[in-house]
Amino acid sequence: MGSSKKRLGTVIGGMLILLLSGMMYFLLVKPAYKEVQALRSEKESRRETLVHEQETLQEIKRVNEKYSALPRVKETFGAIVPNGEDVPSLINQIQSMAKAYNTKVDSITLQYGVSQPEKKDVEPSALKPVAALRVGLAVKGSYEGIKSFISALETNIRIMDLVSFRVNETSSGGSTQYNLTFDTYYQR
Repeated sequence: MGSSKKRLGTVIGGMLILLLSGMMYFLLVKPAYKEVQALRSEKESRRETLVHEQETLQEIKRVNEKYSALPRVKETFGAIVPNGEDVPSLINQIQSMAKAYNTKVDSITLQYGVSQPEKKDVEPSALKPVAALRVGLAVKGSYEGIKSFISALETNIRIMDLVSFRVNETSSGGSTQYNLTFDTYYQR
């Protein structure tokens, strides 16, 4: 019986060690493993958040670079469609173009309040409403000069749309007078 007691003690000791190992696993290792898994998940989540925030930051930088040129765009738009009528600048442009193409401006007439079609269902924007100013010109010069003058009007930085063109033969000296009417635009 001595050897069977020893065997029984060994079996019971092995069972106790196995039971203690199982208890250690469930009480110590398994909670630590769950904690490690939770920390890994949190780490991955934070890494994804960091990557997303870096991408967002890059997008903000791109947008900032894109709109940093906005003052220049606004300035250019102000030259194309100025704030207010800016009649002195308009007359200066017309006179400069006429002089460049050897034509003479006899008279300039301005008509304010030219109607613009109303746009319905337009979303509000940062742009001011646009109004038109009708300009009438009586110009003398050669056909080639007038042709170049009209081309310059149409390609000028300030928008000018030719509305009408009439040719009047004058009795004195055989020079021809041309009557031009065009619309130019400004921000109210």
